[in-house]
Amino acid sequence: MKRFFLIVIVLCVACFIGCDKDKDGDKKKKNEIPLMEDAIFQDDDPDLKITLQDEILEATGVKGKRVKSTGDEPGSGMKANDYRFKLVANVSTLNVNDADGISRKVQATHVKISDDGYAFVSYNHRHSPNVGGLVVFKYTIQEGTLQTVKVDVSVVTSIRLPKAQINAIDYDKNTNCLYLAGASEEPKFGYRGDANVAFFMVMELNANKSFKVQEPLFYTHLTSFQATSIRKYSNRIYITTGDGTVGPEGGLHIYDANNYGKVKFIPAEHARSVDVDESNIYLFQANHARVTKYDLNGESKISLYNASDEAWQRDAKSEILAWDKYLFVAENESGLRMLNKDNGDVNVAIDRPGDDPETDVTNSVSMNSDIKKDATGKPTQSNLLFLANGEKGVYWYDVVKDAGGADRIVAADNNSILGESSANFIESKGNIVFVADGLGGLKILHR
Repeated sequence: MKRFFLIVIVLCVACFIGCDKDKDGDKKKKNEIPLMEDAIFQDDDPDLKITLQDEILEATGVKGKRVKSTGDEPGSGMKANDYRFKLVANVSTLNVNDADGISRKVQATHVKISDDGYAFVSYNHRHSPNVGGLVVFKYTIQEGTLQTVKVDVSVVTSIRLPKAQINAIDYDKNTNCLYLAGASEEPKFGYRGDANVAFFMVMELNANKSFKVQEPLFYTHLTSFQATSIRKYSNRIYITTGDGTVGPEGGLHIYDANNYGKVKFIPAEHARSVDVDESNIYLFQANHARVTKYDLNGESKISLYNASDEAWQRDAKSEILAWDKYLFVAENESGLRMLNKDNGDVNVAIDRPGDDPETDVTNSVSMNSDIKKDATGKPTQSNLLFLANGEKGVYWYDVVKDAGGADRIVAADNNSILGESSANFIESKGNIVFVADGLGGLKILHR
């Protein structure tokens, strides 16, 4: 009997040591991921307020000024569709406690909408320190006329990051992963006071779009003071980082999406945005505006566009969008440029929407080529172009062909909404439009 009790005691001690070792192992593992230390994961986040709305927005006739075109002007046979939009939800800003426990209000910075009714939204803090987060939303639509349609919006899950902010996001349904780009001043992550705080990481989701585990599949420190955009395409991940004041400059970082090995780094100061199609990478740099084309491995460099008098605003969202034969470039105080992919020629340019170069700016662009309904409820196939124009709100246009068959940007008579907001980013899919409204939170529209 004594021998039996001795064996039991030995096994219990071994089990206790083993469990304690596992705890230490977990603790050590978390310490190896300093970005996620003290991160708060929360399903059905009750602190994020969603107010469902049922307001058809009044559109105004203020249009972006057409400053350059190689073809016919509006009024010579080209016509844009008339659309109406309903505000279906307001979402509050996210509050995050920083590393010192101080509550910080963070703003939506980027939105990615999936094909199955989810939207992924990243958040950052306007000034130091770098705090932020990520929220997964689910939306369902009860279709009807614009007057009767109902949209329900809810939070699936959220992350609050006291030591990092997220500036850009992408989602791949094939891997069911989120690709995140941001910045962190956490010393254990590699920050040494030299303005090199950029990073990117990969988070895996489960079937209902919450997080499979509360740790990244992969994360790495990058050069420069901010990661500004990220794009996952095929077997590559493309990230841009803006130029810092000290240390290595920013540029375009290319990683293998299968093993997360670094494929290439292309130095490029003030790299603001990247987009990719089946053949090429398109890199946009600001301060001043430049667009460069590469093959998918970052080789075969071709300069497409170089305008020394455009896009000088620092530390701002500036998005490039590859669509069909064109590149749409949001140049902040310089407005929008529609460039030909092949040679960089300006097809159409739209000036900034107002007089103030600090606030009346074009930050983001989105194209919606889905079947949609016009103001009369008639289904129509169109190429609907959205611009997020800062404090001037949201503008939209149709891309239509002129008499010679060339594509032009054309505004309807009334093509501006949300002029009282601060539209920093816009994303549209199907009948849904998400607008990042700075410190005003998110606005969700149905068209």
